[in-house]
Amino acid sequence: MREWKVEKGRFIGKSDLVSNRKVCVLGYSVYQDLFRGVDPIGRKLVVNGRNFQIVGVMEKKGLLFNINQDDYIFVPITTARNFSTPPRLI
Repeated sequence: MREWKVEKGRFIGKSDLVSNRKVCVLGYSVYQDLFRGVDPIGRKLVVNGRNFQIVGVMEKKGLLFNINQDDYIFVPITTARNFSTPPRLI
């Protein structure tokens, strides 16, 4: 649908999902804001108090309906699930 492409490094792979790895892929704006001029691949990024290893950077996408598509950080869904506490039913 959006045809996301990786500019540097790689995207999240099956082994990352299966192993619940703490890896992330940065949107282009996040990369520019945090690592301007420095290769972020292999570096650590703290997200919500947890360390993630940066494995990739997405290509610049720009705005879509006034939403900056470059402001995202992608993590494996299996890893994200481990950090979430389901709501308690009362």
